[in-house]
Amino acid sequence: METMKRIMVLKGGWNGEREVSLNSGHAVATSLARQGYTVKEVTVSKNLADLFSCLSTFKPDVVANCLHGTFGEDGHVQGILEGMGIPHTSSSLLASALAMNKPHAKIMFRTDDLPCTDDRIMPLAMIQQHPPFPFPFIIKPPSGGSSVGVYLISDQKTLDDLSHIDNDILSMPLMVEPYIPGRELSIPVLHGEALGILELQPKEGFYDYAAKYTDGLTTHICPAILDVHMTETLLRQSERAIKVLGCTGLCRVDWRLDDTRTPAQPYILEVNTQPGMTALSIAPEVALLAKGWTFDTLTHYMVENPRIPDPLC
Repeated sequence: METMKRIMVLKGGWNGEREVSLNSGHAVATSLARQGYTVKEVTVSKNLADLFSCLSTFKPDVVANCLHGTFGEDGHVQGILEGMGIPHTSSSLLASALAMNKPHAKIMFRTDDLPCTDDRIMPLAMIQQHPPFPFPFIIKPPSGGSSVGVYLISDQKTLDDLSHIDNDILSMPLMVEPYIPGRELSIPVLHGEALGILELQPKEGFYDYAAKYTDGLTTHICPAILDVHMTETLLRQSERAIKVLGCTGLCRVDWRLDDTRTPAQPYILEVNTQPGMTALSIAPEVALLAKGWTFDTLTHYMVENPRIPDPLC
């Protein structure tokens, strides 16, 4: 053991990714405890006074942030930890906020000539009346993860049927993008180094929340079968995406590769600054298959190399 002894693991939250976060947090806490760290699991709720109290009382050497989505991934909890001077496994407040907001992230990607699709931000009613792209296209929240609220719209009936879904996500302006045919690829990046490329092949339908988190619904291929040039291109462009947003720690860059054209064209979808750490999660799987790192090796590296908050003036 090097230096960090007392680790607080944040999990839970109150958004649609709560269950994934609970699973990630428990897996990380179990791993760290197994290695001899003093670990405290904290299930975060909207009562932030409890969080401040836990942080002040436990006095962690580092916080392992396993929160996903709103509050945990968008810069809010990062701001709390930065303000209290607590090292943590997340990116900075600014980088987290940029990555979480997909339209803003795409602006940053384009400044470095990273390939992105076109997009529109529109309320659902306007999309239904005036679809901005030919069918099929994708609808998703501008901020969010775990494929929560992501829909593949194949025709007008599918689009109209969204009005009947009781989902708060659909009450907000939505991001619309053309559907990219081809392959789903994901690349974990740890402290700026791309670890490897994994391809996700849903056994049927679209790579949605169920396909992502239900065992047996998606085939994982690692390393993805790509030519040397495309492999190198995707690895280096993933590292550039992390750098242009200013992200640190463990992140994941998601891509679509349109192989219906020649040459094949990759498109960056998003950077996830809080990748899942469950039994079905991509980052630990790629770390193991591409680098030979066990789950314990990965969690150990993360807490021993946290982000150190900038001193407050």
